[in-house]
Amino acid sequence: MAANPKGELRKRVADLDVEVIPVSVRGDGDVRAARQIRRNFDRLDIVHAHTGHAHGICRLAMVAHAAAPPLVVSRRVDFPIKGGPAGYWKYRRGVSRYVAISDNVKKVLLNSGIPASQISRVHSGVDLTRGEGKQDRAGIRTELGLAPETPMVGFIGALVNHKAPQDFIAAMALLPEPVHGVIAGSGHLEDKLRKQTLDLGLENRLHFLGYREDPLRWVASVDIFVLPSRLEGLGTSVLDAMAVGTPVVATRSGGLPEMIEDGSSGLLVDSGDIQALGQALTRVLEDRPLRDQIVAGALDRVRYFSKDRMVDETIQVYEDMLADRAPAGPGRGRGKAGTS
Repeated sequence: MAANPKGELRKRVADLDVEVIPVSVRGDGDVRAARQIRRNFDRLDIVHAHTGHAHGICRLAMVAHAAAPPLVVSRRVDFPIKGGPAGYWKYRRGVSRYVAISDNVKKVLLNSGIPASQISRVHSGVDLTRGEGKQDRAGIRTELGLAPETPMVGFIGALVNHKAPQDFIAAMALLPEPVHGVIAGSGHLEDKLRKQTLDLGLENRLHFLGYREDPLRWVASVDIFVLPSRLEGLGTSVLDAMAVGTPVVATRSGGLPEMIEDGSSGLLVDSGDIQALGQALTRVLEDRPLRDQIVAGALDRVRYFSKDRMVDETIQVYEDMLADRAPAGPGRGRGKAGTS
């Protein structure tokens, strides 16, 4: 595995039997990082890039390497892929297989000209047990100076345009005064969001938490998890909420409807429809039978989105690719896949 030697991923595999190639990537054009990856090509059967920068570095490493291993690229966002010569070089040449994390991401790739034969859809999965014991309803409310029974809705995610936290704030203004909201995350929109909060008179009901090391504690302890995204590859934070029994209200954007069945395992509204978002939040807060129905449906639905299923399907992609390949040449065939 190629990873930043000081990064979080390196820490997570410290106790596992995984060889780590220390690589610090400064961008798609980082020649030094590409050379580090390239030195390992001869002992690998597949290279799997999991981020956009990793994709760019691996493509750079493949330049003028006649025996470079096949490149698999995980595509996690539903933005259209870049056009122009650079986009053609990165996305349409040199990639043997794309792993799309949702049907919607697969659709975007198809619409961008990637052949269906080069795309495998593998829904993302999460550890369905990692939220166990995280609920701390009274604790988080006490931390904010609120009564233990205070109703609370939460947005936990990056403060960026496509996540639409501004729509969450606008919907908060439609909720009755006892309801409080929390925003956990950081991003370039924070100053604008704080101003919006002041303009709407929500400064005493909406709490900015900043980046949190314990996001699952908040996901598990709010009354509703809200994700009003305008673009969303899949949205694994929704899976975390579903797994811990927190009702979800989200939009029909991207891959979200692939996880949430409207009215059964959550509520969905159209992206940008603030009135509908506010009404959906009010329904879940006030209708206990509906809330219980959503929680039960979500706990059943989320079982499909396990990390074990995701791993099995990813391994199947590797096995299918290896089965389609010609016999390995000298120095190859050691049965290893590299990931970066």
